[in-house]
Amino acid sequence: MFERGGGAEAGPSGGARLQAALADWIANHPHTLVAAPYTALDTLQEAHREHRLPAWDLIVVEEAHRTALEPLTRNPYAAVHFDDLVPALGRLYLTATAQIRLSAKPPRPGTRPEPAVAMTDNPLFGQPIDTVTRNELVRRGLVSPYQLDLIPVLAPNATPYTLQRAAAYAVAHSIRRHHLRRIWSVHHTRDHAHEFALLLAAQLDNAHITAPGEPPIPRRPTQPAIWCRRLNDPAPGGIDTLVLADPALTSLHTVDALSTLLRQHPDRVPRLTLVIPVPIPPDQKDLDRLTAPAYDLSARYLAALMAHDPEYLNSLAPPPEPDPDPT
Repeated sequence: MFERGGGAEAGPSGGARLQAALADWIANHPHTLVAAPYTALDTLQEAHREHRLPAWDLIVVEEAHRTALEPLTRNPYAAVHFDDLVPALGRLYLTATAQIRLSAKPPRPGTRPEPAVAMTDNPLFGQPIDTVTRNELVRRGLVSPYQLDLIPVLAPNATPYTLQRAAAYAVAHSIRRHHLRRIWSVHHTRDHAHEFALLLAAQLDNAHITAPGEPPIPRRPTQPAIWCRRLNDPAPGGIDTLVLADPALTSLHTVDALSTLLRQHPDRVPRLTLVIPVPIPPDQKDLDRLTAPAYDLSARYLAALMAHDPEYLNSLAPPPEPDPDPT
């Protein structure tokens, strides 16, 4: 389907001759808006290379941070930047996360933090046209404010299972304490989502909990609804809470999950909650140092949060000490 200025018309779709059909369609409909997923970049390159598809007047790149993941030479979506692959007269990049770090932990002395995405520092993306902070969006009433519930989880004889069970206990406690209603728990695999759903069910006998592949079940209005899902599964609508309790999630995975939570409108969800259980080893002697391994997981999650809200860490900093009285 190709969108035109006057409405929608049926166009070519599927088949081995899609590239040729696309070039022919554009030749006969020069004023055409084409919507394409990132996975169609190979098709576009082939149409330009083999079928003389003309250059685009403008390419609008939504979620543009996906095209900026380093190294660009191994990023399949980076083709959209280059005229020898997908030619265009102009490009407009749209993203809420122009800077993404792999971790919020301070770098080792003498080194700089290595970003996964650094669009503002790369001349490939041009000069920023406009930026707006999340605090400003909240002030304008366009997105909901959020709170962070970072829960230390101590599991004696720590194993992946005991840590997961302790994390489920902590999440259940947070759900009850904050009276959370629509909760989305994100996991890297279907099995991990199922296991966490079972552990939550043991802690919350009044909640409606679903795992991947289960059909929706009617629930009473007083029941919290909890969806334990893989990251790539469709997110439920109107969520007020995101749970990050899977140590296999990277900061890049978390950026995508946070996008779903943080775009909620205050008319629908007045306040959002991000729940993060932090596994703490039984031997806590090095927890006073931010380089302790116990902070690795929360540092990845906080890096993703900072990508959406760079002012977040500033809000945690203590106020500056007053200048001493010169008298």
